[in-house]
Amino acid sequence: MPLTTHKTGELKSIPMSSLDWENKKQIGRGKFGCAYRCFCNELNTMVAVKELINNEKVAHERFYQEMGILSGLRHPHVNPILGINCAHPLKIIIPLRNSDLATYLLNIDVPDKGDLIRFSVQIIDAMIYLHSKNIIHCDLKAKNILVKDEFTVEVTDFGLAGIMGDTNRIGGTRTHCPLEYLTKKAKYPTKEGDVWSFGVTVWEIFTLCREEPYGEQRISSELKMFEVLTNGTRLSKPILFHDHSSLWSMILNCFSEDPKMRPTFNYLYSKFARVLPVYTPAVSTPYIVSQTDDQL
Repeated sequence: MPLTTHKTGELKSIPMSSLDWENKKQIGRGKFGCAYRCFCNELNTMVAVKELINNEKVAHERFYQEMGILSGLRHPHVNPILGINCAHPLKIIIPLRNSDLATYLLNIDVPDKGDLIRFSVQIIDAMIYLHSKNIIHCDLKAKNILVKDEFTVEVTDFGLAGIMGDTNRIGGTRTHCPLEYLTKKAKYPTKEGDVWSFGVTVWEIFTLCREEPYGEQRISSELKMFEVLTNGTRLSKPILFHDHSSLWSMILNCFSEDPKMRPTFNYLYSKFARVLPVYTPAVSTPYIVSQTDDQL
């Protein structure tokens, strides 16, 4: 399914000669390939280059078109796309960030609950923006959130599962997929599916990514995940959520079997942002969907 029809950004085609591979360093590995740190001469800055594996079935014309759409996105909590390189393997160039959120949380000794709430609000903020552009993430999780600095996170890899995924199934991580993706009732990724994945992501954040979702169930396959969910099993409330029972009840609603019963990201924002001032005096203004990109 095409991402959307909104205006295409000025997508840069970065030549291989502009990427300094002599000092490249692998900084991550995911479902669709590896990420490397290197210097981009054309942009005169350090960047992260994602090399996409198993992309023989991806038409370069479609890849270029949809990357052009994604490169036009502008939001403080959406990681921007700086350019691409269409030589095999396909490459996406993005700003270099400190780490992904999962790695960042794993290295925290004493968690600040205000930071965890703030990160959650910023992710919701980004998802409101992406959904206003009819862009479905399809693989929202802590590993796909980048830490720009100690106060700011950015959503990344949005739409990539749809571009790179198997056409016979909806992409995503099995422990973060909604039930309708596992049963194949959903023909396309949906906004409600992203809400389910966000619920799992919040659970990751408040466990500091030191546990695997449904870890005690030993999820080894999509079939096993399906069995666990159809038996009514859901994620248990993290210890760091103990004084926010009403928020956790709302997160549990993200896992409703009926997609229509799940909260929207706008509703989630209103509830999380209400809690944030308890920990910090300021909260960023959410993206207003009636704004145009030129007004941002």
